[in-house]
Amino acid sequence: MRKIILLIVILLLVAGSYLLYLLFSTGYFRAIDNYNPGIIAQAIEIPGAEDMTMGREADFLLISSTDRAALRDGNPASGGIYLLDLKQDSFEARLISGNFDKHFYPHGISLFHLDSNTYKVFAINHVSDQHFIEVFNLYKDSLVHQQTLQDEHMIS
Repeated sequence: MRKIILLIVILLLVAGSYLLYLLFSTGYFRAIDNYNPGIIAQAIEIPGAEDMTMGREADFLLISSTDRAALRDGNPASGGIYLLDLKQDSFEARLISGNFDKHFYPHGISLFHLDSNTYKVFAINHVSDQHFIEVFNLYKDSLVHQQTLQDEHMIS
């Protein structure tokens, strides 16, 4: 009986030692300090900014945004795609999808460079538990809707 108790104690010590080793080696007990060496050049107030993509050749940033807090609270909300010209010092984001006449709650966006002044923009649109892909052409700073893609297999 003593040998069984001794074996159980040894197994518990080995298992406990391994557990402590695992917790320490994975950083479970490590403290992480919040450190940001940079400065904020300017805060840009866009409610519900979700995704962004950069046009590297033209120095601009596209930001998809939907005020999901307003939607959650039952208030009217709008969504859109904003353009931020990185060559200007004002860093003022402008809504460029304002002429889109459907409900638009953009999520992720992708940008493809077509030629010197034209980009293709794809935006995931979540409306009433349905999922669409809205396809736009971006000419300089004007966004023109081309088509809506939908399929029953787009579920998330």
